[in-house]
Amino acid sequence: MVTIGIMVYVSMSSCYNNLTKAQEDFYQEANFADYYFLVVKAPHQVVKEVENIKGVKRATGRITLDLAILKEDNKRATARIVTYSLPMDNELNRLLLEEGRIFTERGTGSGIEIMTNPGFKDANQIRWGDSIAVVYEGKPIYLTVVGTANSPEFVYPVKDITDIIPDHKNFGIFMIPQYEAGQVFNFEGQINQLLVEFTSDADSDQVVEEIKELLKPYGLLTSYPRDDQLSHAMLQAEFDSIRSLITTLPVIFLLIAAGIQFVILRRMVRHQRGQVGVLKALGYSNRHIILHYSSYALLVGFLGALLGSLAGWMLSGLLTDYFLLYFNMPSSGSGFNLQAIINGFLLSMGVGGVAGWSAARQVTKIQPAESMRREAPKMGRKSIVEEWPYLWRKLGTDW
Repeated sequence: MVTIGIMVYVSMSSCYNNLTKAQEDFYQEANFADYYFLVVKAPHQVVKEVENIKGVKRATGRITLDLAILKEDNKRATARIVTYSLPMDNELNRLLLEEGRIFTERGTGSGIEIMTNPGFKDANQIRWGDSIAVVYEGKPIYLTVVGTANSPEFVYPVKDITDIIPDHKNFGIFMIPQYEAGQVFNFEGQINQLLVEFTSDADSDQVVEEIKELLKPYGLLTSYPRDDQLSHAMLQAEFDSIRSLITTLPVIFLLIAAGIQFVILRRMVRHQRGQVGVLKALGYSNRHIILHYSSYALLVGFLGALLGSLAGWMLSGLLTDYFLLYFNMPSSGSGFNLQAIINGFLLSMGVGGVAGWSAARQVTKIQPAESMRREAPKMGRKSIVEEWPYLWRKLGTDW
């Protein structure tokens, strides 16, 4: 039980640290935005006006639309259209290529090129060069898939807050060149979403209010910070559940182990009552005898922590790879979490020490002369139910 408890603690703690590091590195590499503003329509020049506001480090304007997908099986599916300008190096929420190639802006002979999220491509068995039709204003628009990409805002791609898990079969992210999207969707020179990154010393609340005032003439629909961004919020909820497991699951195993050690050592002390008396008669103090019996529990705690830490370290890499694959995040490597191992040893030894001391402290009641005799049986007493004569008088002999 000690080994299992420490293995769970070390593996989950290391996995949590690896995931949070991968998240931070991914967010930094892709320039994850701090705040989002959604409007009806605004000229693209408003991006420069927002960047001139004190406290704004940079801003990115784009087009986002949810359109129906025409599927051969006639099942309902939705594409979230998100536009990007090339080059994307300085853009917020920029794309990181997974497979295939990046779309070509201003087209090739094959029509509008797009990239999708990897989950949608795999779930629908899409191949490079396949066409997908979406419906805009009652007309089909054909898009050619040339690659897959990922972004921090699509790590956990769900349509809305009502979806608990991603439905890759019926919901996908379609990443489209901004120029083509503007022409096809009647947004030439216009945007309907603004992404903002703040400077480190910015008063974000004041900056947000200034941006809202600037965007009011363009039909400001909603605005929200990164913490409320759907994919990020879902990801943080998953991380929080992992962190809660770190503080609860290992404790359960260690408490069970402590209970087992307590019972075994308590019985050992009772069976060795005579030896304890002899040791006391020879001059050994209660402290030395208690330390002797507690050392069994400490040894179990040390060996359990050693084996559990080794198993947990090996398991942490597998858990990290699984979660990164599930969340579709690039790996930053599986680091060696020394702090988790140290905490595991301290926790295991501490629980073992307390269990051993609690079980062995009864030696203080053993007197050398009395230890030669068998321990007297404890006095029995009536249970609470037996103290109710009224109840027993009411019951018959055949109840």
